[in-house]
Amino acid sequence: TDRSNMYLLAAHAVCAFMFFGHVDPLISLPVRTMWPARIAMRDRPLVGGQPVEAGDWIVCRDAASNAWWRAAVKDTRPNQIFVHYLGCDDTWDEWIDADSPDVILADPSEPSPTSSFQTEELEADLDDEELLALYRQKRWDDNSRWQLSTFAQKQLGVWLGSCTSYEIEHRPDGTAKLLKPEVVECSGSATIVRDGCIEWQEELSDSMLVSAQSLTAQNFDRTRGMMAVGNAYTLSAQCSLAGGANGLLLEVGMREQQQRVRCKFVYGQPSSGIEGAPPARSLLKVAVLREFEQLESIASDATVAAESSLPPGDGLYDPPPGDRSLYCSLYCENGLTLVFPFWLPLGEAGFCSVDWIAGSMRYQADRKFLTLDGSLASLELTEIQKEVSEYFGPSFPSR
Repeated sequence: TDRSNMYLLAAHAVCAFMFFGHVDPLISLPVRTMWPARIAMRDRPLVGGQPVEAGDWIVCRDAASNAWWRAAVKDTRPNQIFVHYLGCDDTWDEWIDADSPDVILADPSEPSPTSSFQTEELEADLDDEELLALYRQKRWDDNSRWQLSTFAQKQLGVWLGSCTSYEIEHRPDGTAKLLKPEVVECSGSATIVRDGCIEWQEELSDSMLVSAQSLTAQNFDRTRGMMAVGNAYTLSAQCSLAGGANGLLLEVGMREQQQRVRCKFVYGQPSSGIEGAPPARSLLKVAVLREFEQLESIASDATVAAESSLPPGDGLYDPPPGDRSLYCSLYCENGLTLVFPFWLPLGEAGFCSVDWIAGSMRYQADRKFLTLDGSLASLELTEIQKEVSEYFGPSFPSR
């Protein structure tokens, strides 16, 4: 029929247009106005349901940092786009899937971007360095709040126990000796006084060893020398020395169930004992506090009896590398070992380590620093079952 012939001519016209680019003018008008757009649409990838092409701006999420980066489309495939991240060199260019949930179109109403980062929380007129600094600070703030929460979960409550302290004798040959210890009762507590603030208190006969203070998220910062991880924590504070001078108090503590150990290290003011030598800090006192949480349901007598039967500590499970000629090792009853510098020049990196066998577990906490001024490089915690630690060292091969 005439209608069938018309449909056949239209189909031939479409095929002719697709292969030759021209058809008879009498039947080309509807084909030219509709089909080229449909064919081109299939060749362009879709982001958020919208076609994109080279030169378009998009925003991509980096899974590692959870940050959104601005990027320019450099090339396309039917289902992929080749992107260049603003502020990065070409080695970071990559093909990504156009339908990825980590890719969105940039707001077309915004002017051409000048910054690599995309965020709704920061000012738009900041350059990359300012945005990066703010982004890092935000992550540090989040981490500080997490550490305060970790510290609170393990240390809240009232604790009673004993404190064993050692004076340090520095010998003319450059070595040090721990003098006969003094044992006294001690107590400590940690309570939440308001949202985001913990009151850290303790009662000790030696004021030099007291680290009482109010703790907020801002305290848990490397520059202030405080961190918490797992069941361990470390802190630093100024302490009063004889004659009114200020000393440096470092503390490393760990908890296992309803018991904990706290180890304190008191260092004097920096001084130069040898002409031309850099200033150094000398250790003045070491203290070991063993405490039990005061709970109505705890059978502390049985726990104390079990712990008192353990032999002294036999060293660190995983000793930090480096020269230890300026370090002391203290092997205490009930599976406790302390390793710490008795003299250290400022500007020299070091550590204070505590290894503790508690029940069926063995823990080692390492407070590492770049210089002995109260700041902190890291707090590292090792956890391993006691029986396993007796057969396998820290660097045993994996399967």
